[in-house]
Amino acid sequence: MKTKKIYYFAGIGGSGMLPLGELYHRSGSLVFGCDRAFDTDPDDPRKKYLEEIGIGLYPENQLPPADSVTVYSTAIESTHPAMANGKAIHRSDALKQLADLLLGDGSHRSVMVVGSSGKTSTACMLGWILEKEGLNPTIYAGSGVSGLAPWGARLGQGPVVLEVDESDGSIEKFSPDIAVVTSVTEDHKPLGEIIRLFSEFIGKSNDCVLSQQSVGALKLGKACQTIQSPASKLVGDFNRINESLAVASAECLGVSRKAAINALSGFPGAKRRLEIVAEANGIVVLDDFAHNPEKIDASLSSVCRKYEDVLVIFRPHGYAPTKMHHANWGKVFSERLQGEKTGLVLLPIFDAGGTAVREVTSQIVQDSCHGINAELASDYAGALVRANSFIACARGAIVVMGARDPGLPVLARLIADQLHTH
Repeated sequence: MKTKKIYYFAGIGGSGMLPLGELYHRSGSLVFGCDRAFDTDPDDPRKKYLEEIGIGLYPENQLPPADSVTVYSTAIESTHPAMANGKAIHRSDALKQLADLLLGDGSHRSVMVVGSSGKTSTACMLGWILEKEGLNPTIYAGSGVSGLAPWGARLGQGPVVLEVDESDGSIEKFSPDIAVVTSVTEDHKPLGEIIRLFSEFIGKSNDCVLSQQSVGALKLGKACQTIQSPASKLVGDFNRINESLAVASAECLGVSRKAAINALSGFPGAKRRLEIVAEANGIVVLDDFAHNPEKIDASLSSVCRKYEDVLVIFRPHGYAPTKMHHANWGKVFSERLQGEKTGLVLLPIFDAGGTAVREVTSQIVQDSCHGINAELASDYAGALVRANSFIACARGAIVVMGARDPGLPVLARLIADQLHTH
């Protein structure tokens, strides 16, 4: 009898780690993991989900199981207890290993989605289309979709849809059948490096689907045709682009354009991508993962065009990103959040622990904002108080925005509860 391989995912609650751990588990490996967030919050919904599907969880300070291979991301420091077993592979290598296993016999086609923005939504939309059309896809994405892949993972027997990351350069490990590029802008790396990575990625593919913006930035290929009529009810002009890319990708896999558009009409949206949490009394509560200046601007341009008053509650997702983006964050917020009842609430920088250099605070973001109502909140309770005052006097949207912090969707739902009590 063949012995099952054992994998230990350090930081298994991460948006890239949780779906990967689930896919390994569902593929027949023995999977365990730890996450410091689970140690502080035993009711974390990610923890409950992992336990429900049969993944064993350890306290973070406990050594991993004997004979296990540790899977880690760039968020895990070298001194982490999980790195002590001497057998460790990066998340991207674990994803490549899984992709090779799933695609090994050549019977399935792969669609790999990259981009500075929009790749998660596009991958989820494509997965939704393929599932509705009976193609039984495997999906790996950085966010969940209700009724399809609750935390971004689905193991099927058909086409393989993967969201691939460029932030750590791991994109270079992948050779897609169909390459999808949603957008090309400076984010985790300088623009020149992003262009090189994406261009080489496309060069290794058999087919490609590109947005108009990515064609302009990369200066190669042909942009996919934009869907003229809405295929879904999602907020945001950028979602029309994502929908177009998903439809064009589905066409490459043999799905008719009409069938793909019809399938998208029922797409509920990816979690935390301008997700509508509640709507009542003239106010909508939205939960959004936007965290770099481009994503924030895209979200707010759509929200502010649709709603009269807008309150944004934003949490910077780390110390290094805050140092890098504070000026552009301030510029975007200052341009979008005009108006007497419109404003910005800044939560403290999300601290994931580890060896981060903690030399800035959210004050640096507030100082970068000009001509708008920008204030600091010391905690969720303070943000909730500000949201309640907005609910009492305004009509429009409250947007809870930011990456990494699992408490943000909880805050959005607390605000939604308050909305229903007014």
